[in-house]
Amino acid sequence: MTKGEHGYSILELAIALAIVGILLTVCVFSIRSALAQEQLDDWVRAVTYDIESGRQAAETRRTTVTVALTATSYTITTGGITLRRQSLPSDISLSGSCGGTACASFSFDRRGLPILSQSPSPPPPPDTVTLTSASTGRSYVVTIQSLTGRVSYQ
Repeated sequence: MTKGEHGYSILELAIALAIVGILLTVCVFSIRSALAQEQLDDWVRAVTYDIESGRQAAETRRTTVTVALTATSYTITTGGITLRRQSLPSDISLSGSCGGTACASFSFDRRGLPILSQSPSPPPPPDTVTLTSASTGRSYVVTIQSLTGRVSYQ
C-alpha cells in the first residue's frame, strides 16, 4: 500500500477469507463428531436403564420379561404386554450376544435373573448388547451378568 491508501488488497482479503473458511470447516466437523458421540452416550445409558427396568419388572411382576433386539430397535415385553419399545437413530446400530453367541433376544426369569440356555456350571459368558455409531465408529457394550442379572455398560 502506498501512503494515504486505507484498507486491504483483494489478495489479503482472499487469504483471510480462505483461512476463516478452513477454520469453520474444521469446527463444523468437530461439532458433528461431538454431537454424534453425545447421542451414542445418551442411547447407551437409555438402553442400560431400560434393560435394568425390564429386569426389575420381572421381579416385581413375578413373570418372565423378554428383551428382543433388531439392528435398529429393541422391545421389552412380558406376557404379550409391551413394557418399552425404542427405535434407535439411523446412525446407531444394535447387536446382541447371549452366552457368547449372536442372539436376537434374551429373557429374565421371575427372580430377575437371566434365563440361561446352558447349565450354569461353569458360568456362561454374560449376555451383551452392543451399540455402534456409524459416524464415530465407537461402540459401547451393555453387559447382563449371567448369574446375577446385574446390568452395566462400558
